[in-house]
Amino acid sequence: MIRITSFNDHHVEHQLLPDTNIFAPVNRRFSDDCREEIRHLVVNEHKVEGNDAFRLLLQLYEYREKDSNWYIEPLIDSISNHLHGIFWMDPGQRERWIQFSNIIVQDNTAQTNHYNFP
Repeated sequence: MIRITSFNDHHVEHQLLPDTNIFAPVNRRFSDDCREEIRHLVVNEHKVEGNDAFRLLLQLYEYREKDSNWYIEPLIDSISNHLHGIFWMDPGQRERWIQFSNIIVQDNTAQTNHYNFP
């Protein structure tokens, strides 16, 4: 057990700045108003329906509604209804594929997201 018996508030080498107190850890808290605003924004303003895979697939289908040259092939498990993969080509990719279908393209972004998918 540590017991403080005295405190010397005299600083010889330097003066304490009066504003130093506002930066003390005890003052690093959000006010109740600020907390309420954060809670409101998190709960009411930033709701996102579905998960990442659902939103991606939905976005791709929206692209295809605007331009029928989009090709989308989801791989969905028929039992669990889980999405296991998505293959898509935008209209420009489809045009290039017709011209250069004998070329294999390596996706260098594989395993770079937080899911670490290949």
